[in-house]
Amino acid sequence: MTRAANAAAASAAELAELAADGKLEVPIARVYRLDEVRAAFEGLERRRTRGKIVLKPGTLQAGPTARPRP
Repeated sequence: MTRAANAAAASAAELAELAADGKLEVPIARVYRLDEVRAAFEGLERRRTRGKIVLKPGTLQAGPTARPRP
């Protein structure tokens, strides 16, 4: 294994341990329905998010941000 690969493996192990111990906090900026994926990526492109975005799979529902399909 290369030095970079060893470092990456060590970092991944450390993150896994922190997550298992409940010490890893991931800030979630917003949760989007799967049919809002366009709005989610537009926010990312404009750098308007602080934290992670989550796409929630499930039944597609019409909502205020849903757009008609062409």
